[in-house]
Amino acid sequence: MNQSELTARVAEAEAQLGQPLPADYRAFLLDDTNENKFTGDYLLLDSMICEFFLDPGAYTREDPDWTQDFPFTPENPLIADVPESFYTRLDNATTAAEYDAITEEQIDYLQKNFDEPALRGMAFLSDDGCNIYTAIILRGPARGQIWRHEITMDNADVRPYWHPFTKELLTFNDWRYFEQHRYLLTIDGRDDAQTYSIMNDWYGFWAMKRMIADGTLTGLAAEDVDKLRQPTDIPPNAVFLDPRRNEWYPVRDATVFRVSYAA
Repeated sequence: MNQSELTARVAEAEAQLGQPLPADYRAFLLDDTNENKFTGDYLLLDSMICEFFLDPGAYTREDPDWTQDFPFTPENPLIADVPESFYTRLDNATTAAEYDAITEEQIDYLQKNFDEPALRGMAFLSDDGCNIYTAIILRGPARGQIWRHEITMDNADVRPYWHPFTKELLTFNDWRYFEQHRYLLTIDGRDDAQTYSIMNDWYGFWAMKRMIADGTLTGLAAEDVDKLRQPTDIPPNAVFLDPRRNEWYPVRDATVFRVSYAA
């Protein structure tokens, strides 16, 4: 992470925006200790956030436009399909030239109605695969919010993410926390694909180590987690803060769940 480059880019971005970046996002970009705070997937996430900010056009079709407001709000997201008439015309095209001309017209439609407005006043944070990105809104009514950004040849799905527990709009700090804590413990066992045993050595052990690191699990050392073989190996005084209930419970009784802040 080149801190001097980030600092200069922040000044350049704020000049284009005509206002400061959202406070939590700005503080992250200007914190020269971030590169030393985390290891593994933490560092990869933080590096990608910075790379998107420094050179967004290298990863997406177009550069975001920081001179205009993001035009969408939670009450008015961008959820739309390409008109079916394009596909009807493509099916009826009789020559390659006609087919190519219709395709170009469709691309122009996407550019004008989806790409251009959805790239105003925002910055990408992560590439989630399959044309899906996470973005932070930098100016406009949705400033500071975290949005899902998906635009394909067929449709646009650009909408905000919501906090999984408070049901409020997700902030940058919220999003970054949950990206670093994809799995958490809960006392509420659920029978679904997103729930796992605490003895699962990938999801359960991963969740325990993360929660130990941030102080929401006590009475168990991180170096002892890999030695666990059954719930009774967990010290009876080991407790965790359930993020759903905001209360402390015995780790032995916990279940692991995958955090989701779906749009």
